[in-house]
Amino acid sequence: IKWIKPAVEIDGSIDAMYGSPIANDPRGDQSFSNLDLTRMWVTRDVQYLYYALEIAGDIFQANWGAYVLLIDTTGDSQGAVDLKHASLGSYAKNVAFPSRRPEYAVFIKTSDQTNGPPADVAELMKWDGSSWSSQGNALISRSTNNETSWIEVALTYSAPFGFVPRIWTEAFSTGNDYLNPARDVINKVYGDSGNNEWNVTGDNWNVPTTAKLSVSTPFPPALLPPVGLSVTAWDTRAIISWMPPAQNINLIDHYEIYLDSNLSKVDSGIASARVCTTATNVNVIETSGLISNTTYYARIFSVAVDGESIGSNIGQCQIKSPSDSIISTFTDALGVTEIEITKSSLNYNDTYYYLQILNYDEIYDYANFTETELAISLAAIDEANEKIFFDPTVELISNGIYPDTYSPIRLIRIIRPSGAIAPSDYFVEATLRIHYITTDSVTVYSPGFVNERRLVIRKLDENSKQWVAPSSEKTQWVQVDSDRVAIITSEFSIWTVLAGAGDITNFDRLVVYPNPFNAKEYIDAGHPLPARITFAFMPPSTDRIEIFNVAGERVRILNREDASEFEVQGNSVIAKWDAKNDFSRDVASGVYIFWIRANGMVKIGKVAIIK
Repeated sequence: IKWIKPAVEIDGSIDAMYGSPIANDPRGDQSFSNLDLTRMWVTRDVQYLYYALEIAGDIFQANWGAYVLLIDTTGDSQGAVDLKHASLGSYAKNVAFPSRRPEYAVFIKTSDQTNGPPADVAELMKWDGSSWSSQGNALISRSTNNETSWIEVALTYSAPFGFVPRIWTEAFSTGNDYLNPARDVINKVYGDSGNNEWNVTGDNWNVPTTAKLSVSTPFPPALLPPVGLSVTAWDTRAIISWMPPAQNINLIDHYEIYLDSNLSKVDSGIASARVCTTATNVNVIETSGLISNTTYYARIFSVAVDGESIGSNIGQCQIKSPSDSIISTFTDALGVTEIEITKSSLNYNDTYYYLQILNYDEIYDYANFTETELAISLAAIDEANEKIFFDPTVELISNGIYPDTYSPIRLIRIIRPSGAIAPSDYFVEATLRIHYITTDSVTVYSPGFVNERRLVIRKLDENSKQWVAPSSEKTQWVQVDSDRVAIITSEFSIWTVLAGAGDITNFDRLVVYPNPFNAKEYIDAGHPLPARITFAFMPPSTDRIEIFNVAGERVRILNREDASEFEVQGNSVIAKWDAKNDFSRDVASGVYIFWIRANGMVKIGKVAIIK
């Protein structure tokens, strides 16, 4: 085989051939700067596949740390289940892959710099269906520029990968040792909309929970669809608005807009349903002459120069003429969000308006990659969700345990004809309806958890970072037959649907958090001090909690009469345990049994302490 000089010089600097990074991660989200991944580039030529990683620290000043590149050549679940397999030896890490799984992994290890430069070993491992095996070392270099470092890796592309048209990849940082967890991930953790890394801060390396990652970043970069598609029905007109994707915008050559009463035509992008083609700097169009009492569907496709295309979510609108109302809709996997106003509520100088509506994932992408001022809003959402755990009046509609949420979060902005964002109180009055997911006709998401009629719409207060009832709220109600919560308001901001707590009469909704408990991680996460385990959503009659070790020895009694241990919150009681025994000494790591009593009822469970 003739050796071909690499097109990218492996010198620890980012060559022009890389182009834009294919993945980004916020700087400073990992407390160890030498593990704080920020950007990843990938490119290739006829013989090599090239990677470049950016780290928000000087790796020459650290003598430890490891970086792992994951490669999936099939885009499915055929690869390795995890990185814990014995065949990896000391490379094994506490990481698993629930969905997209890698067939290859590159381990880049930093050694003691008295024996060599940092990141001086890059070994390619291949999964053969039952075990990992080494494919040899890769070409590698590294560089540093004060507070930022770069690592480059070149892998022979034709073998072992073959000339596959697309790969999917991921990168994470970790420690040098056996079964260390993933510390920072270049993209989002699998199944978690808001977190960029596993085990955010602190120096605890013995985390029992396995990090679940998805090898999901495509190379070549994916053409992405428009987001935030909204359709406004205005008599026999429809105003269709959308926003460009937060990433890979330069791959889009133009948009194609489809509108028709036939859903199948719009979904498939049939030419007869195409109403126009627009340049990439256009994000709103108006159509007229639509038929009254007809439902129309809309979809926007991003189209690349080579003809590749991908479609947005499907919007819809109901044309009614004449009508006193203007109705705007936004549709995603959690259902339809609808805003209805009377024409008399519209500013008389405005001949039209359109909406920008984003869900949580879209807010996340815009905050990190395009509209960085939204990062403040994103942080406020995350903090408000955390505070729900300590709020006795509401719960997340999934299972009430931080940080899971399937609540349909919506950022709603009104855009005036000038292109300016209207003030939050732009309308005199509007009716906002938000869908929620149900698994049956009675409960939301988790059977038996919460009655639909207890659902409420709440607005984000970015100052207090809490979900609050809007000050302009006139009334709200639950439309059980259509699985929607409705509110009449004149405010627009960021909204969500929560569950009212209702009366607590038993231990069915008891939550013990955090479990397992680690005091340092609790403090690093910004939870209320002092660090403690909270027993929440207990009936008001709860009068005693006893805690035992696994040998059956009682270590602590929490007393209802002690205000530092018990607190009444509305229709429930919470108790707080500081992980100390009755003599105010810290208890040891391990599993403890709790026994709770309330008016003849008893609840027994377990809680773990990790040092």
